[in-house]
Amino acid sequence: MTIRLLLVDDHEILLAMAQRILDQHQDIEVVGTSTNGRDAIRISGELAPDVVLMDVAMPGLGGIEATHRILKTCSDTKVLAMSQHTDAETIIGMLLAGAIGFLSKNRCIEELLLALRAVAAGHPYFSPDISSPLLSAFIEKHRAERPRRAASRPTGREVEVLQLVSEGNALVDIAEVLGVSARTVESHVSNLKRKLGVTSLAGLVKYAIKNNYTSVDF
Repeated sequence: MTIRLLLVDDHEILLAMAQRILDQHQDIEVVGTSTNGRDAIRISGELAPDVVLMDVAMPGLGGIEATHRILKTCSDTKVLAMSQHTDAETIIGMLLAGAIGFLSKNRCIEELLLALRAVAAGHPYFSPDISSPLLSAFIEKHRAERPRRAASRPTGREVEVLQLVSEGNALVDIAEVLGVSARTVESHVSNLKRKLGVTSLAGLVKYAIKNNYTSVDF
């Protein structure tokens, strides 16, 4: 499988050297280069690369924000951060933005190739001089939390119930509108309270208003 790669670095000489070296490997295709975060976002949207090798410290829009914006629209793209700054704040910032690997710039080309191939396959990769067990655990923890957060969101029918509750409808009226039994509506309300962490109908109404789940103007 060929890895379609976007290179992002504000040092044009390093960018050209990296492209020349990586182009020599049959399983890697450099589909684009960028010297700043804004162009990296635009190019990623156009080309949907498999991997973005992202410099962190760049003038203007830096690598952390660029990574966050790229992954919002290119969910299948993987980001490997590469920087001379390996402090905890920088590393954690990139991980929170969505990068799954971090390589310090003092590593050799063989390790860069190893990291690119690992990240392209969806595996975390960190330079040996970074605490990889700790950071791998950090990534896995956040990955595990995503399904739980998704499971806590209201379902489509629960959203309908939430909207009708917030508009002042009694549960029996909601049951009639939805064509279900009052017991079913009560079950939906109970599930909503549990998911949203509220204990009353007033709490559901407050949540609905705050999160724009109602069409009523207040």
